[in-house]
Amino acid sequence: MENKPNIMYLIIFDLDGTLLDSEASVLPGVQEALKNVGLPPSRDDFILSLMGENTKNFCTELLSSYGDDGMDKYDDFLQALWVAEAKHIKIHGRLFPGIPNILERLSNQGHTLAICSNATTDYIDYVLYTQNITGYFDFIKSADDMESKVHGIKELIESSGDLRTIMIGDRYHDLEAAKENSIQFIGALYGYGKDEISEAEFLAETPKDIIYILEEPLDDNKR
Repeated sequence: MENKPNIMYLIIFDLDGTLLDSEASVLPGVQEALKNVGLPPSRDDFILSLMGENTKNFCTELLSSYGDDGMDKYDDFLQALWVAEAKHIKIHGRLFPGIPNILERLSNQGHTLAICSNATTDYIDYVLYTQNITGYFDFIKSADDMESKVHGIKELIESSGDLRTIMIGDRYHDLEAAKENSIQFIGALYGYGKDEISEAEFLAETPKDIIYILEEPLDDNKR
């Protein structure tokens, strides 16, 4: 059994691009949904650049690239997207290498784990269920129950009893939310917003770097 560290953390994870390798499942799901509503494929890199946006912004940015024809199909695309994503997540969904072991290790050490994602609750629950990691998380904040990630993290901190907190994410939303709440941030460089988080105080080039970072003394001036 591992020795528990002296400091217990509330560790908040983003989902897409931090835990879930969205390129393997969400990306083909989006392309299939576009096809099913009669739109041509979008560039893979453009779709991946939108990962981390809430559903409304994601769909608006994507469909507006097709002009009026794309926006006219917004409702049909939204419905087709969930069906296609669920299919591909179930078949091709995968976490980044080492994530299950990392979650198990942090949980066994006594840390409180949470998710704060711009995805919907249904999407988050489905990903956690299909990837067999539901049991590791004490709290979940989704786009359905928060105004923004800034507010979501604030509420998570309050719910956890003001544990010392660290956020792990791959997009600018995550970095900004951590700054606004005066908490530590680990940038997941292996995700989809590498350039957006380059100024983060801690950078994880691979998931296993998360463990190495958390085992080092962190800034006592942060929450």
